[in-house]
Amino acid sequence: MKINEIASYIFEGAAPSLEAQALQRMADSAAYKEFMERHRDKIRKKRRGLLNNALGLSDLGVELAVAYCLLLDKRITLAYEQYTAAKIRGPDFTGAFRVNLRFNIEVTQLHAIGHTVASAQEKLTGAFCAKLGQFPAGIINVLLVAFAETPPSSFGEQELTQTFTWLHNAAARKDEQFFIQRGLAGTKDYFALMPRISAVLAWLPPHDPSRDSSLGSGRALLWANPQAKHPLTADLRRALVGAFVLS
Repeated sequence: MKINEIASYIFEGAAPSLEAQALQRMADSAAYKEFMERHRDKIRKKRRGLLNNALGLSDLGVELAVAYCLLLDKRITLAYEQYTAAKIRGPDFTGAFRVNLRFNIEVTQLHAIGHTVASAQEKLTGAFCAKLGQFPAGIINVLLVAFAETPPSSFGEQELTQTFTWLHNAAARKDEQFFIQRGLAGTKDYFALMPRISAVLAWLPPHDPSRDSSLGSGRALLWANPQAKHPLTADLRRALVGAFVLS
């Protein structure tokens, strides 16, 4: 199929900004064009379910931007919503790095994060706990958190690490309500699921609003889970961070 045929089939003129981005990216990347063509039915179905849902369409746009950024690295291949075929909840992307190293990436976007580091950390903990049960065992799993707005400039790797230290401390003191309020069954649920997470990658938009944050610009911060059963390799870690930093 030609790129305009793929874009028209998926978006049907109902999401013009997403359609324009898709056309630009497919023209730029043969790997992305192949991805969009192969998964056009899934993407179309999701897009049609998001009519009149501006936030949902924004979230879909972030997912497609993530796929584009990753596929610019020729060592990476991606499949979209692979777990839905088995009718189980799973991450958005299942990928392979250098053919043999398999990994999953779940994408979530944070909206209305507030103006303080504490508010950004609170939003992040809620998103993390909500997604924790979505990762299968036996594979590298990464949660990519895209910030819809620029967080405080003081939010960096130290603050990202502090977020997960705070979570771990809440579990260690058996603060059951802390986790129940964030969608988990309690601390046992947290401890059982936590080893499945290899890393959290925070994608922060640029401070310059003229830059397009959907095309790999901004900052990327990574927290590697010391409790992970399947940790990131050094090469995959560099590849994932490098896909989302300002070029």
